[in-house]
Amino acid sequence: MAASGWNGRTVSVILSILVLSGVQITLSQNNNTDNVVENVHAESEFQNPTIFLPILARNKAHTLPVFLAYIDRLDYPKSRMRIWIQSDHNIDNTTSILKEWVSNVKHTYRSIDESYADEPDKYSTEVGPLDWPEERFSHMIKLRQEALDEARRQWADFIFFVDCDNFIEEPQTLNLLIAEKKTIIAPMMESDSAYANFWCGVDDQGYYIRTPEYLPTLRRERKGCFPVPMVHSTFLIDLRRSSSLKLQFNPLNSYRGDYDDILIFAYSAKIAEIQMYVLNTWYFGMLLSPLQNDDTLHTSIEQMVHCALESMIDRPPLLTSEHVTVPVRHTERLGFDEIYMINLLRRPDRRERMVAAFDLLGIDATLVDAVDGQELTDEKVLELGIKMLPGFADPYHGRELTKGEIGCFLSHYNIWQEVVSKNYSKVMVLEDDVRFKFKFLERLNAMMAELKELHINWDIVAILEETKEAQKFRKRQSGNDPFKLETGGLVDMKQIKDRNRDRSEEDTDRDVVDMGSTFAAETNRRDEDADMMKYIEEQMAKRKGKAMTKEEERRLKSAEDLLYELPARLQVESSSQKTEEMMSHQMLSGIPEVDLGI
Repeated sequence: MAASGWNGRTVSVILSILVLSGVQITLSQNNNTDNVVENVHAESEFQNPTIFLPILARNKAHTLPVFLAYIDRLDYPKSRMRIWIQSDHNIDNTTSILKEWVSNVKHTYRSIDESYADEPDKYSTEVGPLDWPEERFSHMIKLRQEALDEARRQWADFIFFVDCDNFIEEPQTLNLLIAEKKTIIAPMMESDSAYANFWCGVDDQGYYIRTPEYLPTLRRERKGCFPVPMVHSTFLIDLRRSSSLKLQFNPLNSYRGDYDDILIFAYSAKIAEIQMYVLNTWYFGMLLSPLQNDDTLHTSIEQMVHCALESMIDRPPLLTSEHVTVPVRHTERLGFDEIYMINLLRRPDRRERMVAAFDLLGIDATLVDAVDGQELTDEKVLELGIKMLPGFADPYHGRELTKGEIGCFLSHYNIWQEVVSKNYSKVMVLEDDVRFKFKFLERLNAMMAELKELHINWDIVAILEETKEAQKFRKRQSGNDPFKLETGGLVDMKQIKDRNRDRSEEDTDRDVVDMGSTFAAETNRRDEDADMMKYIEEQMAKRKGKAMTKEEERRLKSAEDLLYELPARLQVESSSQKTEEMMSHQMLSGIPEVDLGI
């Protein structure tokens, strides 16, 4: 009798069996090698879980090239991903971008379902494309519920909601979230303020409330996977868990809150006793902060440009999808004869960042190799005829100029010589560590228009962050020379700093108006000194006999405090007369001619 044995060998065994009839049957062992199985193969691994990814897009032509680039870049088998696209009420090229992307990538994903409806192009009660009337909330709730139902119908293992203005820069995001084994989990998405895609506390109505855990979590002062009462914008749901069947975006009969998709969904999770989690162990990506209901699509586009600029401060530039056509922005000199950008050859990283920034802003700039102070010797300085003014000392450190500062001066001096030789009337000079602020071009144009309107005969304008009090930049050195005319009119650059950030230890960083400061050190800092700065501004305004505008008061608030402001749709307009618009904050800081001793 042949039997299959261990170790892959066929063995015949002879047994002595005493049957009931008393007959003894003797079985003997027989080494038969005719049917030997040499190797037993191990079981194969499970396939990756299936992912259902809805794309709900409206007027996102300016974010889609970046958003789609990072969807494609996710390190997850595309054959296990289904894409579900819904787009409507567009006044831009959202539909054409999505169609182009689908035509180029549809063969890589398991499936792509798409639906477009550009008519009508707006909701009947909206005040603009960024407004959220109840009609729009209702439509969004309907789409999210349809996406959830379709994912269940297709027996997807997970559904991954990602808003089109969220950019998932970490390729391993899906794998990291799945590994946490949570029913609802969000990767922490960051912005340029205290806004993120999670809340650490909610009130009885489900709205955000301040908690001591929020900022430490946002700043990654504590890292891990934390239970939270709210996640939104980007989050993963494990549809394999039985409790997930209770999740929904349609309001439950017991729901009494506002008609808002994220509030309704969070309520359904609470009723189903499903805990939400946020994971902040890694940097996952960034998202755009919500704008005001009456903002324009142009403002949203400018916000995207600013987001791309900020991303380059301490990270590589944002990617754009190779599967969609991205129009090249026309570059110009903004009304200047020339725009110069000074860069040290040993800092190619800064050069690359600035070139990318100019492309985003549409600035035609000329790159100038800086004079490297590290290569200056005492002999070279003497050879150039450079000598210090008698009795000069740095107003902060009480010392002579360093080689680096001399190199910086020479870099600018070389540009001045070219300006004179080419008879230029107006140029702009930037260094490679400037940080462009939101709506930089608009503010720069407004400043130049104001200079022209005021008929000011100017020589040099320092384009500085929040320079309403330019006089404070000039530190009194002696009672007889308050403006330092005798000592060269030196500007106290230490005072030129972002008003809401403490950068007292960053001697080399500086903010340039609405262009801003340099690099990474202050990127992770939040607006913590707003109260003091607001007090100072109020006192200065009183001295000038002026009242602060609402916009100025808003700018002085910390990023976290802005989260508590009453939504615009709930605010009541005052019947009192609005204050006249104050003069723009750009000020002139004249710099007198200096005897450089050259």
